[in-house]
Amino acid sequence: MIDLTSKSGREALNKLESERIIWLTTITPKGTPQPRPVWFIWQDGKIIIYSMPAAKKVGHIRNNPNVSLHFNMASPDSAAFVFAGEASIIETPIPAVKVNEYMQKYSEGIKSIDMTPETFGETYSVRIEITPTKFRVN
Repeated sequence: MIDLTSKSGREALNKLESERIIWLTTITPKGTPQPRPVWFIWQDGKIIIYSMPAAKKVGHIRNNPNVSLHFNMASPDSAAFVFAGEASIIETPIPAVKVNEYMQKYSEGIKSIDMTPETFGETYSVRIEITPTKFRVN
């Protein structure tokens, strides 16, 4: 578990609780980093992401659970928060539709991609839990 009590830790926690997009980087079987923007929530010390089962990121995590994450920078002068962690694919997940925090955060986004919470939960049925082990501020 990372320490989020320092000044930079509190800033990182604020981002984890307020940002809508985080960039998840997984590693391909050939060792190539693959970043992608994803929706997420911060819950119980973990970053929670929902994915389609056939998404490349799911296969990458199954092969190598080491991931990194970062946020978009508000400006060139803002701090860059980078997390390293270990990802787990949850085989029998709590569906996204049953996670109030997730539904509150992304209900408008789900509508914007012409889905209902139920169809979103069926389509994005894989839960990825990432336990951050380190973070740095650049």
